[in-house]
Amino acid sequence: MDKKILSICVPTFNRINHLKQSLPNLIYLANKYNLEICVSDNSSNDGTWQFIQNLSMKNECLVISRQTKNLGSTPNVVDVTRIASSYWILIVGDDDLIEENHFSELLNKLKELKNNKEHKYVLINSYLTNHDLLLSLQHGSISVPKMKKIFNNSIEEFGFVGSHVFTNDLASVLQSTALKELMGWPSLYLLAFYSLRKPTFFFSKPIVRQAFAEAALDWKPHHWLQLSIKRSQIFYNASKKANRSNIGKKIAIRQLFKLSFFKVVITSHVMFKADTKKIINSNRFNEIISLRNNFQKNFIKLFINLLILIPPSIYFVISPSLRRKKIILNNSQDNIDGVTRDVGIID
Repeated sequence: MDKKILSICVPTFNRINHLKQSLPNLIYLANKYNLEICVSDNSSNDGTWQFIQNLSMKNECLVISRQTKNLGSTPNVVDVTRIASSYWILIVGDDDLIEENHFSELLNKLKELKNNKEHKYVLINSYLTNHDLLLSLQHGSISVPKMKKIFNNSIEEFGFVGSHVFTNDLASVLQSTALKELMGWPSLYLLAFYSLRKPTFFFSKPIVRQAFAEAALDWKPHHWLQLSIKRSQIFYNASKKANRSNIGKKIAIRQLFKLSFFKVVITSHVMFKADTKKIINSNRFNEIISLRNNFQKNFIKLFINLLILIPPSIYFVISPSLRRKKIILNNSQDNIDGVTRDVGIID
């Protein structure tokens, strides 16, 4: 029996209300296009397991599994790929919605790529919560040299899990990689591992809408600072596994010499001064800047320390918008759901 073309994988934890909205959408698409839906429950206690069990008895397309205890986000994301049996895998958040407008076109492209075997990784565009498109790349195959240039410009846009489609055999890379190397971001790791070695295909039309059930979580500024540093570390980790460490090293450290990174440092500093200082003095930050020569390492360290020596009141005068900035956190929102809101991503 031939494999189905696509498995849509959903890691989840205590998000039954979101699943009640997202799974019917996915099951509808699976039945219409002969796909597989895989859900891995990270030992929820809110009725999630019973809910997906009942759905699976009525829908053959739905494959489910349950962890005996909450393992954290990353192990659950990796494990959901183990139960997928289709040729391609797409991981989505339990609160994300797949738009049908261009979905059949994507499936046709995946079938074509399967047949010609030239690509094992497909980046797909998605909608942000404000209806903007996440990625602005040219539709079609992206060579390794061109992808390097794109990464040199920024790796920030590639963190959204719903933008990544990869072959089932490529998932074995995640399954065989130490969790500490993935650092909460398996999709970014796998993209770096693959696209530094072989061409990647970009499907420019949007497929996944981020966090349709609620606004995306607004992390605090020092969390964004941690994420910026982690992205570089993850990218470098993946490049080492791909035997492209020299390239990965340059791309990783380049992210910390960008104006956007310094803006994150300043915003974090004026809102959470003590936390920012702790992050800048952390082993993780020192490890990533140590990838460069001593002059560059000392320069960025000195420059950032100068930025955080300036009192927040001075920055408030320079940029009144910083004073007005409000950080909205929904205390009822869990921090360890299936993909993006795991506290492990930002610690």
